Amino acid sequence: MTWAFNQHETDLYRRMISGANRTLVVSALAFVATILIGYPFADSFCIHLLVADHIGMILLATVIKIAYVARCVAQRGLGQLVS
Repeated sequence: MTWAFNQHETDLYRRMISGANRTLVVSALAFVATILIGYPFADSFCIHLLVADHIGMILLATVIKIAYVARCVAQRGLGQLVS
């Protein structure tokens, strides 16, 4: 079933998928960086930075989830299989 009813909506959904994919890649890389800073290299950083790192980890996890949901909405709008 295709939910996109006109070319404008199709373009919107394609841009949504593209933006969501970029957001997923960037936020996943940043999330890995926060894990590295917060755990294996924690001894190299001050406590203030580690607190900020853990807060950033929570925020990045939220961004990843929102980007994934946006990608699913766009896929559904284009009539693609949502996985």
